[in-house]
Amino acid sequence: MALALAYGCALILFVGLDFVWLGTMTPRFYKPTLGDVLLTDVNLKAAAAFYLFYPIGLVIFVIAPALKSGDVRGALVMGAGGAMSLADRRLRVAIGKRAPGPRPVPAQ
Repeated sequence: MALALAYGCALILFVGLDFVWLGTMTPRFYKPTLGDVLLTDVNLKAAAAFYLFYPIGLVIFVIAPALKSGDVRGALVMGAGGAMSLADRRLRVAIGKRAPGPRPVPAQ
């Protein structure tokens, strides 16, 4: 029951924060950087899968170990690592148009 509650809280918090981040940063950072590579429509199936599964990772790797050990500092460190992984992925995609190597392919 505690893990289900943790998942629900993580889901609500993560989706809320991500919508604020994307709503703020898309016009300021992603659109100017990605330009024509950025999709014009949201892929709802992919978004739903991402938003349902990412909080599972938060529960498994951050919340459950913190609940078990009572170590809030450790949970913050693990959570920061997860946030850096997500930020790294988004920044790599955002700079991919200008970076050497494989380029993102625009959707048809």
